[in-house]
Amino acid sequence: MSARVSRPRLRGVRRARRVLAPVLVALLVLGAVPVGATALTLLLPAMRATAVPVATTPATCAARSLQVVAHPDDDLLFMNPDIVRDIEAGACVRTIYLTTGDAARDETYWRAREDGIRAAYATMAGVDDEWRDGAVVAEGRTIATTTLTAAPGISLVFLHLPDGNRRGTGNAVHGHESLRRLWLGEIETITAVDGSATYDLPSLRRTLTALVDDFRPTVVRAQDWTIGFREGDNADHTAAAFLARSAVAHADAGPEVLAYAGYPSWTQPANVNGRWLGLKAKAILAYASHDPKLCTQLRCVESLVTAIRAGRQYVVVHELADAPAKVLSRRH
Repeated sequence: MSARVSRPRLRGVRRARRVLAPVLVALLVLGAVPVGATALTLLLPAMRATAVPVATTPATCAARSLQVVAHPDDDLLFMNPDIVRDIEAGACVRTIYLTTGDAARDETYWRAREDGIRAAYATMAGVDDEWRDGAVVAEGRTIATTTLTAAPGISLVFLHLPDGNRRGTGNAVHGHESLRRLWLGEIETITAVDGSATYDLPSLRRTLTALVDDFRPTVVRAQDWTIGFREGDNADHTAAAFLARSAVAHADAGPEVLAYAGYPSWTQPANVNGRWLGLKAKAILAYASHDPKLCTQLRCVESLVTAIRAGRQYVVVHELADAPAKVLSRRH
């Protein structure tokens, strides 16, 4: 069973640009803010918050939280500060990234995004950004992993599937393959950008289920499956949500499952504040220092959109294992 938080149908970044661009221009013309400032540091006075160093190991973790997202940074923008709260509480934390988020760029770009997400998790854990790369075998496919050296209870998994673009039509450089097109049956298979594996829809579902069973999570965080494709969110987000929910449904364990709003959350009231706001912002900035497409300077409208998202985290569905579903509205 599941319940849905009612919220208006929203339109995402295009609307944000229309609303914020005049405000940004006015601030710069009036000299109200320094040109070199970042939107996150300007809007988030809680940046003085510091992470509590953790040294969680798989043998000592108090709980096990698994995130399944489309792109490196979706977890930071839409599922935080819940993730950093889990880290500080001593949970083992693993995040699965279905696509590289390559935006039709070359390997240098998507590898930089992976470096950024490593930096973000090290920042949340309050430890050095040093990782041990490895692999896990699921359904006969070898999938890249990396584990935080000083806190080995924190790990990341990369399937390296191609970014499908906002509408989910896929990019020419990858033969227009995308998660959306695979889910809808428009293509039969999708291949990792590094050639490491090829999946049809059933095998991708089984692989994700095997990854869930391998980690044995007590909670799974997914993206928003309550809206359809092109209803305000990125199509990769929606497909990742459908895949995650399907994988959990076929897994051996029965964890609680949370679905988080994506782009549509930005016009909701801010509900992340204080220390948690600062920790979320620091993680985003750690990531952004590696992603050349994510401008954090105040002159960039996109950076203001990111800052607004930093102040919001909305759970739209909460499914409890073997218990009646309930709606969560988390206000930090």
